[in-house]
Amino acid sequence: MSRFNRIRIRLSLFRPLLGLRALLHAPRLLRNRSLYKRYEVKRSVFRTVAARDVSERAAEVGEVPWLDRPGAAEALAGDPGPERFPEPIRESIQAWPENGYAVLEGFFEPELIDRINIEIEERMASGKLGFSRGSDRVRNVFKHCPSAAEAVSRPDLRAILSYLLGREVGIWQSISFFRGSRQGAHSDAFHMTTAPQGNLIVIWVALEDITPDCGPVFYLPGSHRMQQIVTEDLDLEQGSRFFVPDKSKAYYQRIKRQVTESGVQPQRFLANKGDVLIWHSNLLHGGGPITNPEATRRSLVAHYYGEGALRWHEITERASLV
Repeated sequence: MSRFNRIRIRLSLFRPLLGLRALLHAPRLLRNRSLYKRYEVKRSVFRTVAARDVSERAAEVGEVPWLDRPGAAEALAGDPGPERFPEPIRESIQAWPENGYAVLEGFFEPELIDRINIEIEERMASGKLGFSRGSDRVRNVFKHCPSAAEAVSRPDLRAILSYLLGREVGIWQSISFFRGSRQGAHSDAFHMTTAPQGNLIVIWVALEDITPDCGPVFYLPGSHRMQQIVTEDLDLEQGSRFFVPDKSKAYYQRIKRQVTESGVQPQRFLANKGDVLIWHSNLLHGGGPITNPEATRRSLVAHYYGEGALRWHEITERASLV
């Protein structure tokens, strides 16, 4: 890691800067007050927040998504809801309680995927889009590319996501990749956290055919049912008055141990252009090794939240702007 990135990460954990950010976005953060009251978060909406600050009420069975509750497979089997979706999608949805993911083959038309790629390239070339600082990914292209906005907001897609969560969804953010992430196994729930748990759902869209040498996405089937890791599971100091603790290294070590103990074997997603992989917020996934340095892995990831859920980033203890 470069010195610049180390400094950038350190500053992102500097509590006074987080407080200043909160004040600059006060109107949006103030919308959280009713949710803080509901889940008994006894902190100002302008301060850092973490799972330890949320009451156990958020974990009650009646609060979590319906397909995360005991007997979810039986409830899904007896529900007529999936009948409105095409047959291949129905089959994938039926396995959601066990697998924690669903595959929508050929969901997006090649013409739409081509438009997304062209618009991203054009806006990158004009400087209207750029890589996030210290990374090789582009955030929130749907705010700048009409084709990407069309894809992530399509009614038939949102209907599937809303059905799986049991409530309407809104888009939280998106990330565009040009190459494989080579990221170790992790759960998005540690980076984008909700109360009640499980009110985050993610899509990964192949913007080109994915080959084994480009560092394909991998996922661990059923891992969404493992314990969702929070800060208190990491054997860390609580940080200081001025800094939130840096949790990344301890988190990935904890997940690595969790994977080893589970014995679950990862599966690669060798997608075709236009295929979509949907995964549960706690499904462990990552990016495989890149064996061909010239290979690309163009993809679009979008994170959606269940409306009415409290949102924050457990890794940095930063409240999400509403």
